[in-house]
Amino acid sequence: MIRLTLIEARELAESILLYNGFNLAHAQAVAATVVVGERDGCASHGLYRILGCVNSLRAGKVSADAEPQVIDQAPSIVRVDAGGGFSQLAFQASNALRSLYSASGICTPSTRLRTRAA
Repeated sequence: MIRLTLIEARELAESILLYNGFNLAHAQAVAATVVVGERDGCASHGLYRILGCVNSLRAGKVSADAEPQVIDQAPSIVRVDAGGGFSQLAFQASNALRSLYSASGICTPSTRLRTRAA
């Protein structure tokens, strides 16, 4: 059995994603998610999921360098279009904007995905 630290697992996942064409932002976001899955004992959402991410890219089902588009929809509503990329980067973009709406005490992110989450 091979044992990896969480840092080693993240570095492995990132390097595989980068090698296969994902940009750094997507590689980091997806790697962070799969490492949490692995850490929490959910193998289907852990490192195993990297294979599916690479296969989705090779099949043309996902964009390796999509830039999430953030739309200030209305007070307390943030809309994010993932642009054909995996959801993790879009979720990060919507989370970063929640602080803009602290005056109202509520913020609802709405994320448009055109692919399944990794």
